[in-house]
Amino acid sequence: MAGPFFAIAGVLILSGASKLIAPEAAASVLASLGIRQPAVQVGAVRLVGAGEMALGTVALVFGGAVVAGAVAVAYACFAAVSEWLRRQPDAVGSCGCFGAKDTPPSLIHTGVNVAAGALAVLAVVWPAPDLLTVLGDQPALGLPFVGLTALAGYLFYLAFTVLPEVFAPPAPPEVPLFGVRS
Repeated sequence: MAGPFFAIAGVLILSGASKLIAPEAAASVLASLGIRQPAVQVGAVRLVGAGEMALGTVALVFGGAVVAGAVAVAYACFAAVSEWLRRQPDAVGSCGCFGAKDTPPSLIHTGVNVAAGALAVLAVVWPAPDLLTVLGDQPALGLPFVGLTALAGYLFYLAFTVLPEVFAPPAPPEVPLFGVRS
């Protein structure tokens, strides 16, 4: 259970760092919620990003059921927000989860958040110890474990960022007005 849990913890760190570096996309989500002051938007996004990074880091450094529970709650909140955004009539163009990466809220996005939350719930039931303890029990200095965990994290990242684009409905074709292309 440690590998998948550490993968979703790594995604939290990546997502948080992305919000710290490029908060504008997530700030637009706050604007759609009625928060109009840009400084407040950016500050709130950076605060959430720092919290994500802290939670992901604590999950890797300490592990355990309590931290896994906090990760599960975080992903449940992300799922709720992405689903709420998806259902808005004036949907935002990007959820802002990974900073400047333009990812529209979608059912896939909500589902991946739910899946990550479910993995965290499993880590509550079967707690993972800290990363160093896990690496100490691995062959080859833990390199295969780290590689596979990083791959799993990357696949989660792709599921958040690429799958919604792949399965998005195609844009309607541009129809020229009176036979003249713009």
